[in-house]
Amino acid sequence: MKCPKCGNSHKKKDGASCSSCGRTFVFFPPSPLMTDMRMQTLFRRVTASGTYEVLEAQLYGAYARHAKKPGFMGPVLGLVAGLALGVGGGLAGSPVAVVGGIIALIAFIVIVARAAAPAGPPDPRAFHELVAQWRRAGEGAGLIAARGLDKAPAQAREQDVHDYGVEQVLVVDDDLLVDFLVRNHFHAETRTAVVASSGYPAYVMPLVERALAANAETPVFALHAAGHHEDDPRALVPAGLRVGDHPFIDLGFRVADAERVARFAAFAEAKDIGAMRPAILPPKVLLGALTVAMRERMPLAVPLGVSEIKNPDGSSGSDGGGDFLLFHLDSDFG
Repeated sequence: MKCPKCGNSHKKKDGASCSSCGRTFVFFPPSPLMTDMRMQTLFRRVTASGTYEVLEAQLYGAYARHAKKPGFMGPVLGLVAGLALGVGGGLAGSPVAVVGGIIALIAFIVIVARAAAPAGPPDPRAFHELVAQWRRAGEGAGLIAARGLDKAPAQAREQDVHDYGVEQVLVVDDDLLVDFLVRNHFHAETRTAVVASSGYPAYVMPLVERALAANAETPVFALHAAGHHEDDPRALVPAGLRVGDHPFIDLGFRVADAERVARFAAFAEAKDIGAMRPAILPPKVLLGALTVAMRERMPLAVPLGVSEIKNPDGSSGSDGGGDFLLFHLDSDFG
C-alpha cells in the first residue's frame, strides 16, 4: 500500500494508519477494486490537477476505460513451465516433477478464474459506493455531487452568468451536465445559455426566452445520450419554451454512432447503452468536442472520431476525417 499523502510504502500488517505520516487509509484493507492512491490519482488526472470540476460519471468513464480484464500470458507461461518440469522430472525420476505439477495446477486455476471473470466495464453501483466512501472521509475535491444552480449565483458572479450575450441555446438531458458546463465556464466562453430538459436552472429560462424572441436565427442545440429521444430530440425542449422555426440541431448520440466511438467500445460490447452519454466523456474531450460540434452544427460523435455518420435516410453525412478527427486519440485526462 502506498500512502497518497507522503508516498510511504505501508505494509498492511502495520494497520490502517500510515506508519510514516499517520494518515488513515480510506480503503482498508485495500481491495482489487480500489486503493487510496488509485482513487487520488483518478481524481487528479480527471480533474487535471484541479483545472476542471467533474462529474462522477466522468470518473467512472476513466476508471472503466482503464480497468482491463486480467491477461493470460503470465499464467499460461506458468502452466507451460510447470508441465515441462513435471514431465521432464517424471521422465528423469526427479522430485522436481512434484514441484512442476504444483506450479501447473496453480497456473491452471488462475487461468480458469480469469476466464470466468465478468467481461465489460466494472459495476457503476460499486464504483458509486467507492466514491461515496471517499467523500465521507472528506476527500473528493472537484466533484460535482449535486445540483448547485437552483438559485441564481451571488451578485459578484451575475455578470458571468447573465451578461455574456447569448448567441445560442443548448438543451441537455441531464441536470448535472448543466452544472458541469457552467462551472467550467463553457456557457460564457461560447456565449451559450445552457438548460436541462427539466427546465433547470429556472432562473436561466427567462434569459433563453428573451434570446429566442430577440433573434429568429438563434440556434437551439439538443444534447442527449444514445437511445434517449434520438428519434425526437425536440421532445427535450423544456415545457413551455417555444423554439418555433429557430434552427434546431441534434448533437446527441445515436446508438449506432456511439457503438463506433472508441471511447464507448467497452460499453457497446457489454450492450450498456445507458452508459453512452455525454457526461461520461473526459472534461477536456467533452468541452472541446462540444465546442466544435456546435460551431460546425454536427453530431457530437463526429469530432469524437466517428469515421462516417449516417443520416436518417441512410445517406452519408459528414465524415470524421480532416479537421474534425480531433479528440478520439486525445488523453482521457486532459
